Amino acid sequence: MTLVSSPSTLPPLLQMELMSRASSMRSNSSGRSFNLREIQEELEEIRENKVYVAVGKEVKEWKENLKWLLKNTDKNFPIVFLHVHQPAQKIATPIAYMPANGLEQQELNAYRQLEKEAMIQSLKKFVDVCTRRNFKATILSIDNDDIANGLLELIKKHIVTDLVMGAGSERNFSFISNSKAKAKKPKSKIAMTVREKAEPSCQIRFISKGEVLCIRLSQNAPDANNLSCSSSGSSSGNLSHSKSELDLVQANRLEDLYKRLMEVMEEAEKLKREAYEQSSRHSKAELDLVQANRLLKSMQNMLNAEMQKKADIEDRFAKQCNEFEKHKELLLTLLERTVQERDATLIVAQEFNQQGSCSCHNLINCTEFTYLEIKEATRNFDQSHKIGEGGFGLVYKGFLRHTTVAIKILNRDSIQGDPQFYQEIEILSRIHHPHLVTLIGACLEARALVYEYLPLGSLDNHLTYKDCNRSFPWQMRLRVAQEICSALIFLHSLHVVHGDLKPENVLLDSSFTVKLSDLGICRKVSITNTTTTPYHLTEQPKGTFPYMDPEFLASGELTPQYDVFSFGIVLLQLVTGKEAKRLKNDVEEAMEKGKIEKMFDQSAGWPVAQAIDTIQTGLWCSNPSRRKRPDLAKDVWACLESISNFDPISPRKPSTRSTT
Repeated sequence: MTLVSSPSTLPPLLQMELMSRASSMRSNSSGRSFNLREIQEELEEIRENKVYVAVGKEVKEWKENLKWLLKNTDKNFPIVFLHVHQPAQKIATPIAYMPANGLEQQELNAYRQLEKEAMIQSLKKFVDVCTRRNFKATILSIDNDDIANGLLELIKKHIVTDLVMGAGSERNFSFISNSKAKAKKPKSKIAMTVREKAEPSCQIRFISKGEVLCIRLSQNAPDANNLSCSSSGSSSGNLSHSKSELDLVQANRLEDLYKRLMEVMEEAEKLKREAYEQSSRHSKAELDLVQANRLLKSMQNMLNAEMQKKADIEDRFAKQCNEFEKHKELLLTLLERTVQERDATLIVAQEFNQQGSCSCHNLINCTEFTYLEIKEATRNFDQSHKIGEGGFGLVYKGFLRHTTVAIKILNRDSIQGDPQFYQEIEILSRIHHPHLVTLIGACLEARALVYEYLPLGSLDNHLTYKDCNRSFPWQMRLRVAQEICSALIFLHSLHVVHGDLKPENVLLDSSFTVKLSDLGICRKVSITNTTTTPYHLTEQPKGTFPYMDPEFLASGELTPQYDVFSFGIVLLQLVTGKEAKRLKNDVEEAMEKGKIEKMFDQSAGWPVAQAIDTIQTGLWCSNPSRRKRPDLAKDVWACLESISNFDPISPRKPSTRSTT
């Protein structure tokens, strides 16, 4: 026995009437379809018997019911699997589950696409099972947060008159006694809702574990009570329709379509009358509108100009507010960690003070000077010899042992100076590179570090403050960028992160050769059993705010990508000659508006192509996400070389040789 019987012929007179009225409506509808296409599609569906089956997305949960379906269905009739997809309301992210409405629209659309593809792949398994058994099968799905409502919508839309659906486990059924028979009735919420609210013309078979548990007959079926009672006791599922029953169902469906067609025709006639009445009124109104439009157009142009000005002001204000909130949160985080750093550094400073002369082993690889030598070299710390100043202390130009040097004197009031003092001695006495500043020696008594003297000072003097005594063309700036990159690549190869890269810490000798300085806060990073990227975890963030990695402020994990972010900001400064504060936002805004050339430092003579490529490299490096930043050795170095090769006379390449 099969689930459906052979198709019956539709009543010819009813078919002719439907087609005649549909043709008449098409010619009188003035271009509007009034759902004729849907009615014609429904008419075609009536001519072909189909088995509609409501399923979930997992084949294994429908295994026994699917066997029953294939066993009791004629292979000549297509099977249509109905599925209601419930879009996820919470989305898994690397951090936690987030509400779907909390994501950006682009990210949500991408997730919904992946979700829909996964659903299709899962439902194709139903089709594959049918195909292997020589059945024709298709899928109809709909998105709805409520499964029962979604099924009801599919039943109504496709005029389903014969539906098979799961009814849940045996515990979801109860026996209700009456005077005539005992009928099983599903209690599951979905099954009960569909049973009660489905279209009256739809007959529904509820099956579980490969058996028919109950049937909801269509209201048009003859002797519905007797059939319902007899079907509830059936376990084999041999529930065929007679030809007369199927003819009656199809006739009722055609009757419904006929009623809908009449309603559409009445609506078309009504709209036609209304259109004629409105047409006469519109003729007069159009004459008035011509004059009104002329006046309105001039007023609207003035209003649009004012609204545009207002929108621009509001847009700038909103951006400033957002930027302020971001900076506020970062500053509060930085303040909290700075307090923690102060407490931790006090402990470290006390330990250094207790060590006293025991720290002298740090000077094994560099020269030790006496306090008297330092005093004489700076002419008793004469202010006229001062060449620099910072939170750490003062820098003097001095003449020591017949050599011009730079002497950095630690500020005695600094609570974090001692650890940085000894760390800089430790690193610079052991690591050497052509683009790292050379440490000549130190004086423990004076807390002084003695470096080679670099006459051109810091890069900052030649960018922000415009040292007018020397030209700083774009070729030289690009060479500076390459030499900074070379020094960072070298430090990262030793698993050392500088942690405070900025123009003030990039020194220049007489030929504008880079010497990276201020390694007092650099950190040694390492790989753990749970990570693949070297990092150092700290609760005391150090550095300069515009150059600090946003992810470092949030996580406290110091990685080589911190230096990549700082280097990106420095690249933007080399092209624009502007301060770092808000520079990245200003550059991105200029790029969006097509006004990036106005950001170039005109004194450098940047060619447009080289300047834009350098800015794009800087924006790439300063991406807020670490994962999206480039690798200095593999990506950035190649970009800088490519940019420099645009010029016919390529600037000299920085040295990459090093010793440790």
